[in-house]
Amino acid sequence: MEIKFIGHSLEITPAIQQYVKTKLEKIKRHFDRPVEVSVTASVEKNSQICSMHLRAMGKDFHVSKSSDKFYSAVDLVVDILDQHILKHKAKLNNVRK
Repeated sequence: MEIKFIGHSLEITPAIQQYVKTKLEKIKRHFDRPVEVSVTASVEKNSQICSMHLRAMGKDFHVSKSSDKFYSAVDLVVDILDQHILKHKAKLNNVRK
């Protein structure tokens, strides 16, 4: 899994990188091929925004969420991304059958 970090008005620390990598392990188990992920972190007023763009299986997935804390925004984004991927895989399996 190739992960690219981009920070707008927010410094991407090694702790943030490690946290995102451990959370993306949940996503990684769904794929057998390499996956590209772009993580964008930004701050607007009092909210921290996490945005992820994932390219896999010939499809692009994009999720963006904001929260008071960046770590909770990452949790929200990874959960929603996981749901989108499972839904897409279910559609593929139904078409094949």
